[in-house]
Amino acid sequence: MELRRIVVIALLAGLWAAAWTAAPYLLYLPLDTQVRASAMELLQIIGIGLVRVLHLPWMNAWIAPFLLVFVVAVAMTAAIGLLVRALDRAQISRRAAAWSLRTIPCLLIWSGGLSLCLSVGVWLDGTMGTDGYAGLLFPLMYLLSLPFFSLRTDIVATDRPPLVWSPAWPGSAAAVIGFAAIVVSMLVSIVLSEVERMSQPRLPGQILFLGVDLLLWAVGLLVGACVLTAWLKRSRWGSLWNDMKGSLNAHHLFPLAASDIVVSFGLLILVAPPVLVGAINNIFIAPQINELFEAKGLALPAYLSYYAAASRWLTSWWWLCSIVIGLWLGGAMARSLKLTGALDERRVREGSAVIQPPPSRD
Repeated sequence: MELRRIVVIALLAGLWAAAWTAAPYLLYLPLDTQVRASAMELLQIIGIGLVRVLHLPWMNAWIAPFLLVFVVAVAMTAAIGLLVRALDRAQISRRAAAWSLRTIPCLLIWSGGLSLCLSVGVWLDGTMGTDGYAGLLFPLMYLLSLPFFSLRTDIVATDRPPLVWSPAWPGSAAAVIGFAAIVVSMLVSIVLSEVERMSQPRLPGQILFLGVDLLLWAVGLLVGACVLTAWLKRSRWGSLWNDMKGSLNAHHLFPLAASDIVVSFGLLILVAPPVLVGAINNIFIAPQINELFEAKGLALPAYLSYYAAASRWLTSWWWLCSIVIGLWLGGAMARSLKLTGALDERRVREGSAVIQPPPSRD
């Protein structure tokens, strides 16, 4: 990744985060003088708290939230950009991420099916009294179909994916090892989180857990490379190991790691600002504003109600949205393997079609 592009992306990330920080200020500007003054006072208290916590007495309390959020977002994005540049000089991760963005129309259509399953489950819970099981089971079963869409071999192989496509079965060996890897990674993550919560570590312990997290990420990257290669090659049981080990070299793994970082951090920088700002507004500011309107006998403006409802929904379900989008954009990692040639070592089947390797000139 070129340095100029890193600087531009970092500045855009900082502006994105700062713009969301300004959302509460803009929300309460149209209100009457008393309510607006109360909201601004609450927002100023947050700024004063930041100044005191960070020991920056010279900084203005109004500017502090914007400046700190902007600087943190820019610094994090620039650091990630430099790391990706070091791992992937050929910019394969950038090309893979750009390719994955072209698949978003199909993701939107697939998400419509997920919304339908969720609605049916909630309706069954309400009419049949299934205690929330239908509302959980229907979306979960539909969610399992996602990799059969996003990791379809011939779609990953094409430079310009179509707007929509149907799912494809990768073979029993690839499906079993893929879902087994997902289950094991979820169990390890749950166990590690529970151990960390119960131990309540101080700074040395937190550093240790950070090291464990980095180690698990590296192991997960190796396992992910193997699973993706087996899935995209539609491996059979007899050739499973030979297919997987072909991706275990630096030529394939470094761009794969860069693609993983790009997708993960991209989601973080997009989702974190609206989630955090919405949570702060709903916890500290909105209740006070609601009390002022109730004291005056007035109804809360419709746009504030909509924003509060959207913020509550996003705060409650951001993790599911991130999982869905992250798994779908995981196609960027598959595309990275394709671009580095990890999938070119044996023929790849998709349905009845066979993609043959080019004939040797020897």
